[in-house]
Amino acid sequence: CKDTETGKDVLLLVGPYGPYLQVGVQEEDSKKKPKRVSVPKEISLSDLNEDIALKLLSLPKELGLHPETEKKIIVNIGRFGPYVNYDGKFKSIPRSESIFNVTLDRGLELIAEAIAKNAPLRSLGNDPEENLSVEIFNGRYGIYLQKGSTKVTLPKDQDIEKITLEEALILISSKEALGKGKKKKVAKKTTVKKVATKKPAAKKKPTKAKKI
Repeated sequence: CKDTETGKDVLLLVGPYGPYLQVGVQEEDSKKKPKRVSVPKEISLSDLNEDIALKLLSLPKELGLHPETEKKIIVNIGRFGPYVNYDGKFKSIPRSESIFNVTLDRGLELIAEAIAKNAPLRSLGNDPEENLSVEIFNGRYGIYLQKGSTKVTLPKDQDIEKITLEEALILISSKEALGKGKKKKVAKKTTVKKVATKKPAAKKKPTKAKKI
């Protein structure tokens, strides 16, 4: 079909990450790349038609504003498929749902899930020296403390409701001290000793016996 804005041909191409749509071709003298959009896996190429192609090319699409922050909620398609974007937070749209049918309410639900997943289990307070927040998170490898870039894994039997800010700071300080105490190992230079090679002893000529 033709792109409604430029009048250029809409091409279906296949790249390293799968099929995608492209508006026109790359011009030799232009550094600007043509507009491209990936075709989601849930859309069969045999079902791809002009209507679907133009809807895909209309992305990214703004669903509306967040009722509390009034920031935009946008749907788009990336390398890993369709997603919702809000204030730098991304949440994938399930494959069972069509990106064209996602409403503002559904977008808010997906964003709330993303925020809840990244939210701390507990906030213990701030470090009085650096004024950095000390929080407890549930990560891939278990529950851990975090202050700035420092993370400390907690024991599995640790009751996170009983741990205090003071106890947390002691654990974090120990981790930081351990990191500072590690010195880079300097590779020792190996000196090769030169072995003096002995010259072979000269053979002594047999002495002739003198007549007395």
